[in-house]
Amino acid sequence: KRRYSKTISQCCDYIFAHLHQRVDLSALAELTGFSPHYLSLRFRNETGQSIPLYVQTEKIREAKALLSFSRYNLVEISNILSFSSQSYFSTVFRQHTGMTPQKYRETYCN
Repeated sequence: KRRYSKTISQCCDYIFAHLHQRVDLSALAELTGFSPHYLSLRFRNETGQSIPLYVQTEKIREAKALLSFSRYNLVEISNILSFSSQSYFSTVFRQHTGMTPQKYRETYCN
């Protein structure tokens, strides 16, 4: 993993700890004491990703683990990771992996 400044590491840790909730910029800004705009710019400069994309990427990483090591169905995984719907979860998963969650489970987990 890359090494980030203390501020960005703090954001990444917060995101990881709150993957099962909705993570928004205002909570991260409050956590760090920076304005949302400045924090967004700094985060992108250090990580190469916007905060929402980073959150999505981490949620999809967690979804892969849940698909691989649990018996939760897609609706349950979608709910666990606080996606607004199972169809949105499937869309985001497909954007990140090139396959649906069900296809991922069938391909890598059986």
